[in-house]
Amino acid sequence: MELTALIVKITTLTLIGFYVIFTLVIFNQVLVMNRIVMLNHASNLLKIIATVHIILAVSLFIAALVIL
Repeated sequence: MELTALIVKITTLTLIGFYVIFTLVIFNQVLVMNRIVMLNHASNLLKIIATVHIILAVSLFIAALVIL
């Protein structure tokens, strides 16, 4: 029983870690897209959304680390 719980915890944290890396890739892609496509209002909004997405993903990882 203990081993199964440990495997589930490690797997969950690993998957959430991959999700955090994925959000960083998304943020990088938004920055690259904003350099190519010049839209003032849309680019600022996309940067804000991508930044909030990173903050939420890191918060999820920290919360899972504390709870699990």
